Amino acid sequence: MIDFILENHWVTLGFGLALAIGLLIAGLQTGRKELLWISVAVGLLGGGLCYLGSVVVTERESVIASLTETANALERNDHPAVANAIYPNPTSMVMSSMQSLPSLEVEIFQITKIFEIQFSGAQNARRAKVALNVLLKGHYRGFHLNVPRYLEIVLYRVDGKWLVYDYTEADPMQGFKQRLIIDGSW
Repeated sequence: MIDFILENHWVTLGFGLALAIGLLIAGLQTGRKELLWISVAVGLLGGGLCYLGSVVVTERESVIASLTETANALERNDHPAVANAIYPNPTSMVMSSMQSLPSLEVEIFQITKIFEIQFSGAQNARRAKVALNVLLKGHYRGFHLNVPRYLEIVLYRVDGKWLVYDYTEADPMQGFKQRLIIDGSW
C-alpha cells in the first residue's frame, strides 16, 4: 500500500484534495468546525504524501530507472554504458548478447510495456524479475531489424544499482498470455 502511495503521488494528492473538499463542504453546510479542521488536516496530509512520493524512490521506480537508462544507452550505441549495466557473472545468454553488441547498430530501443516486476531475496541480496515488451529497430551485420520482443529480465542489486543477470525472450504477444519462467529456482 505504501508503495502505491509513493509511486502514484498525483493520485494520492487528487484523492486527498477531493476528500478535503468534500469534508470542507460538509463542514460549511453543517456548521461543524471539526469537519473544517479535519478537511484542512486531510488536505495537508494529501499534499505531504504527494511531496513524499516525489522525493522517495521505491525499488520498483529504481528498477524502471535502471532499465530505462540501459535502454537509452543501447539507443545511443554506448556499449561501455551497456556493459556497466551487466552483472559481473551473467548467464551465457547475456554474454552471447554482449559479444554480438558491436555488430549491432541500434536506431530505436524502446520499452513499450512493463507487465510486472517481482522482487525476491533478502534486503541485502535483492533480485528482481521484470516482464516487458520492447521494440528494437536498427541494423545487424547489414540486415535491417524491426523487432518487437517480449523479455523477462532478471536483475540483481549490487551496491544500490540494478544489474542485468539473465533474460529470456519470446514473441511480443507472450506478455499478454501466460508469462515465461526464466529460472525454476526463482
